[in-house]
Amino acid sequence: MKARHTPLTAAVLYGGFDEEREKTLRKCADRCAYKAIKADADNGSATVSSIFAGKPDNTLTPLCDEEFIIINGGGANSARLIDKLRENGLVIPLKALVTLHNQEWQLNDLITELKNEHRELSEREGKAI
Repeated sequence: MKARHTPLTAAVLYGGFDEEREKTLRKCADRCAYKAIKADADNGSATVSSIFAGKPDNTLTPLCDEEFIIINGGGANSARLIDKLRENGLVIPLKALVTLHNQEWQLNDLITELKNEHRELSEREGKAI
């Protein structure tokens, strides 16, 4: 069965932000032509592609309590978005781009993978990234 890729609608999925940081993220996303989508508290077992499609599946599991962003589409604009976030004081360790590989993952699984990768890279580099 051939994997279908989520349409490359420029959007950023996020969660775990306090009100002020959420406001900053939304402002930066808008400036970079991204739609900001806040993950609902019960989207932990929903697939990434279903959330971006606006029809979350498997919405019975609480979302991890982590600050994260997942960027879909936008090509080179994704780097511009990350730069804009940093310029505005939002350094977000848990971030990913939607790929053919991860689009069908459950959101909590992707966040857990990002946490593990961040920890491993931090240990390898001997510092936070």
